[in-house]
Amino acid sequence: MYNSLAFVYREKVSRFCVPAYHQRVTPVLEVRGLTVELPTVAGWVRPVNEVSLRIGEGESLGLVGESGSGKTMLSLALMGLLPPGARVSGEASLATQAQRKN
Repeated sequence: MYNSLAFVYREKVSRFCVPAYHQRVTPVLEVRGLTVELPTVAGWVRPVNEVSLRIGEGESLGLVGESGSGKTMLSLALMGLLPPGARVSGEASLATQAQRKN
C-alpha cells in the first residue's frame, strides 16, 4: 500500500508515492487540517493552510521550506505559542505513553 506525498515549491506541486507503513504505527503526534491565520494591516495572512501529518513512535520530521513559508507558525501553533490575535483551526493530538502501549 502506498500514499501520495505532495511537495509544493514555488507554486508547483510535485507528487511522490511513499510506502504507507505509518498506517500500522500508532501515531505519537497527529495533526489534521491545521490552519493558522495572522492579522495584518492589509488583512489576514494564512502562513499555514490545511496541514496534516502523522509522526509515529521512533520517527522524526524535518520542516523544510523557503523563508516565510510557515515553518515557525506551524511549530508555534502545535506548542500553543502563537502571537495574540492569531486564528487557528484544525486538530492536533499528542498520544501519552499509556495510549501508545495499548
